[in-house]
Amino acid sequence: LATWRCRAGQDTRSLGRAGLLVEYDLREQVTEFIYREARLQDTHAYDDWEALWTDDAVYWIPANGDEPDPEREMSIIYDNRSRIALRIKQLHTGKRHTQTPRPRLGRTVSHIEIASSDGENITPSGTAKISET
Repeated sequence: LATWRCRAGQDTRSLGRAGLLVEYDLREQVTEFIYREARLQDTHAYDDWEALWTDDAVYWIPANGDEPDPEREMSIIYDNRSRIALRIKQLHTGKRHTQTPRPRLGRTVSHIEIASSDGENITPSGTAKISET
């Protein structure tokens, strides 16, 4: 914990014990959310996955890490809440899928950090690898 860094690159030693615990708790909550999200996708529990998202959610997977603006650079996915719901609805029709039978998926998630947090919005960052069998 002594070397874990919080928002804006501030060293945790300057936060004091109470501040460090708040930062650590936030990181743990975000990490658990990301793990849950990965598990729901891996098990094809898309209705439960969709229920994780708030009305103002944005689901963004950048195509590369060089440009932090999805409006200016290509993204793998850049969906708002209504687009997330539409994707799930289309999936349930049985006409919008990529593989039959469904593949077995496994996500490995690591390096989860809080890139920014302003008390209302949280921007996590991390690394994920998806394996398919």
